[in-house]
Amino acid sequence: MIEQKYILDANVFITSKNSYYDPQFHPGFWKFLDLGINNGTFILHRRVYEELRKGRDELSQRAALWEPKVKSPSPEEMTKYKEVCTYTVSQPQWERKVDAFLDGADPWLVAHASINGSTIVTLEKTDIDANCKSPKLPAVARKFGLDCTLLLESASLSSS
Repeated sequence: MIEQKYILDANVFITSKNSYYDPQFHPGFWKFLDLGINNGTFILHRRVYEELRKGRDELSQRAALWEPKVKSPSPEEMTKYKEVCTYTVSQPQWERKVDAFLDGADPWLVAHASINGSTIVTLEKTDIDANCKSPKLPAVARKFGLDCTLLLESASLSSS
């Protein structure tokens, strides 16, 4: 049986730390992340890691401990990344907001999940409005046939 892998968006860490899973009050959540990253169930992509390390706070320090488990892009992933970027810039409704999407980790998460069969975990919801002016991770993931789940809806992760 192949074990499911989950690639985590930076907002899972950042928003969790700043709101409902403050490490001081919810250390179990952070131990859960530590365990998942260390055993390979949760994937920490190099671009997400870089975003987490930008701050000089408790999250940055915790991320430094995960550094040995960080996944750098493979050559196949780099090729898929170009495909994700090409698709994203080809969408006229996103023309003015596409740079922010491409500058972050999101297209790398889509590329990695496409190559490795991972499920993307995020806090970002898809805007169902067809006129949405910015690319959203779940919408782009769906275009590439990927599973994308919201952290708060993915209780099944804990039973993995």
